[in-house]
Parts: sequence; structure tokens; C-alpha cells
Amino acid sequence: MKKFLCLLCLTILIAACDSKIKQNNSNNNIYKPEIAFSVDEKDLVPEGITYDPQTKQFYLSSINKRKIIVVDKNGIHSDFIQPGQDGILRCLGLKVDLQRRRFWAVSNESGRSCVNIYNIDSGELINKFSLQSDVRHSFNDLVLTNNGNAYITDRAGNGIYFVPSQLNELELFIKSDSLLQLPNGISISPDNSILYVASHTKGILLIDIENKSIQTIENWLLANIRGVDGMMLYNNSLVCIRSGDPDKSKHHITRYWLSKNGREIIKAEIIDHKNKMFDDPTTGVIVDNYLYCIAVTSLGVFAEGKMDQTDLLKNPVVLKFKLD
Repeated sequence: MKKFLCLLCLTILIAACDSKIKQNNSNNNIYKPEIAFSVDEKDLVPEGITYDPQTKQFYLSSINKRKIIVVDKNGIHSDFIQPGQDGILRCLGLKVDLQRRRFWAVSNESGRSCVNIYNIDSGELINKFSLQSDVRHSFNDLVLTNNGNAYITDRAGNGIYFVPSQLNELELFIKSDSLLQLPNGISISPDNSILYVASHTKGILLIDIENKSIQTIENWLLANIRGVDGMMLYNNSLVCIRSGDPDKSKHHITRYWLSKNGREIIKAEIIDHKNKMFDDPTTGVIVDNYLYCIAVTSLGVFAEGKMDQTDLLKNPVVLKFKLD
């Protein structure tokens, strides 16, 4: 009888835990999207987004037009970097270094990659690095440390590149064709010791900056962590825009809550899914507890080489979600 009661209690406990996991992975309708702004430029094909809290302006990169636009607080947009200016290529990841008033942009095309650093107030180019070799490269996204260093994902090269705050060199930080496959989004721990890197095939990886070790994040929930594009660390969670699935109906935004040491996923929560507005969402930026996500990009039209079919294009739209 005691053995039966023990088994019964164990069954109830497992069922309760399973119910809790399902609850942790549910949406509960707590995240409600709003349109933050749209851009009346259908052929822009934006990929990266960042924000300058000093001027309260957003910046969007353009893959198709090889430029960067700035959107003011009234939603009016203009070119921050003109098409092809300073040799900028198909532009993706953007970041603002508020302390040093630097604006970072990575771009790539035909196996060549560039990093352009500007004075955000004057728009003047401070420095530029270009990478081209027999090995194909494709800079995708970047993250900045507290002291102004930059770590840049090289999607085609299966590596991470590094630029110090002195802006005197571009060097390979780490490369692994087996562990670091197709790196995309990137973020960094508050103490600047761990890089969070989204590998298209391996999921979310942890890279210890000091010893350069690579490991997949602990994930006892067995949450799907592949196909992440934009990834932002926020209040001990990773907010991820997942658009790597060929089935666009599966594109969604997920929030992965982390353990205290930041090395394990302990809860997964859907921020938005099955949103009919989604059209190849890419990246985002968090501003004052809101996630701003580029939800409509027409990136699929660009990838299929159908930009001349203007009826397929849509005005880019940025959605915002209140996180807390």
C-alpha cells in the first residue's frame, strides 16, 4: 500500500511539473503588440534596428538600398547614411555606443564584409574595416561591451570578429566550423564575461570571453532555440526573434528566462506568434521596457529576386511590445 501511495504521489508530482512547464511555455496574452511606426519606402528591406536615447531616434539599416535611415520621434524618416556612402554594402546589424557617441554598422555583399563606425551626431565616418579573402565572410550582427569593444558575428565564416574600443584593428576572435555554425544574433552578459550567440543549426551558444570556450546553453525544458535572428538580453532573459523556418507561419518571438548564472534556460514564453502582420521579422531593440521589432521587411521578396514585382512589397513596420 505504501509503495502504491508513493507511486501515486510521484505521478501527481510529475503531472504538476508538466503542467507548470506548459504554463511557462504559454502566451497568456500578456504581450500585446502595437504599431510603433511604419516607413513609407517599400523597397527599403530593413534588417537591423537600434535606438539613440539621447535624441530619441531610431535607426534602420537597408539591405536593398545599402543605406541607413533615421526615424525621429514624430515618425519622420530621412537618410542617415546615403546609398553606398563610405563603401557601405548591404547593411544589417546596427548598434549605438551612447557613452562615446559612436554609431556602428556592419554590412556585407558577395563574400566581402565591412564595419563602419560613425560619429552619431555629425554622421562623419570615424573608421572603417573591410574583410575579404579566399574564405567567404558575411558580417551579420554585433554587440558592444561596456568599454566600447565590439564583437561581430560572421555568418558565412562560422566565427566571431573583434574590434577594440581604440578602433585600431579588426581581428578574428573565435572560429569553429563544428560548434559555431551560421552565427547570427548576438548579446552579452551584464558583466561582459559571456557572449550569447544564436547559431542557426546549433541554437543558442555560450562563449566564455576569457577562455574562448563554446557550449550550448543548458536547456532542460527542451525549448526550440534554433532559427533565432535578433537576440537581446533583458532582465535576465533572452528576447529572441525567430524567423529561420521556411514556413513563415512559424515565425514568432520568444522570451527565454535564464538561471541566476545566465547559463541555463529555466522558462520559455511566447511573446507573439501567428501574427498575420509578420513578414520576415528580423531584429529588435529594447527601449524603456518595450521591445521594438522590425515585423515587416519584405526580405523574402528580396531573397527571391522579385524586387521588380512591386505589388509584393510592403511598407516596413516596427511593432512594439511591453515586456514588464
